[in-house]
Amino acid sequence: EFGSPTYYTFAGSGLDAGVLNDYNDQKQQLSKPWQRLISDGLPGYLTAVFTRSIWREMKKDRFARVSINCDGKLYRLAQQDRYDVEEEEVLEKDILTHWADPVHAVVVGTTPYYGFKFRAFPFALLGQGYAGGMFHLRIVTGPIAEIVPHFVSHALTLWKGTYQSKYVQEFFANDITVEYWGTEEEVPFQIGGEALGSKNQIRYKFS
Repeated sequence: EFGSPTYYTFAGSGLDAGVLNDYNDQKQQLSKPWQRLISDGLPGYLTAVFTRSIWREMKKDRFARVSINCDGKLYRLAQQDRYDVEEEEVLEKDILTHWADPVHAVVVGTTPYYGFKFRAFPFALLGQGYAGGMFHLRIVTGPIAEIVPHFVSHALTLWKGTYQSKYVQEFFANDITVEYWGTEEEVPFQIGGEALGSKNQIRYKFS
C-alpha cells in the first residue's frame, strides 16, 4: 500500500522492476540460512538477473508500445557528450514519441545510485540544475536479443555509470506520464527499489 503522491528518489517500470520481482521470489524460495549466500544482497540480485530475468526476457519483446506524455519541460542529453543537453520542443501534454523498437524499461531518478553502488542514474545530480529541477529519465529500447548480450558484455561500465549506448535514451524531465499499451499484461513497476505490483500508467513528477 502506498499513497498518492509518494515521494522517492528513483522509480521505474519494466525490466528493472521485473528483476526486483525475480529477486524477491528467489529470496522466498531460497530462504534457508545456507541458501541466503546466493539469494540475498548483491549476490542474490545478480543470481536473479542471470538465472531468471534474462531468460524470461529473451523469450519475447513484452513491452512493445509506450507513450510518454510530457506535461512539463524536457531536455534530451546529447548522444556523444551526455553532459550537454539539447532542448526538445515539447508542447503541454504532447506525446513524446511512440518508439518503433520495443521499450523494455522506463526509469527515473534524482539520485545517481540504485543500490549496491550501482550508478543507474549518472546524470541525476546534473539534472537538478535545469529548469528549477529535473529528474534523469532513461529509456531502454531495442531488440531484446541484442540488448541482453550487449548489457552483459558492458556490465562494468553500466555499474560505474560510464556506459553510453544507442539502446539507452537519456533525458531530463520534470513531469511525465508513462503509458504502456498494446499488451494484455500490466507492466511491473518499482518505487525506491521496492517492487510494488504492476500497472500500465504511471506519473512521475519532480518535487
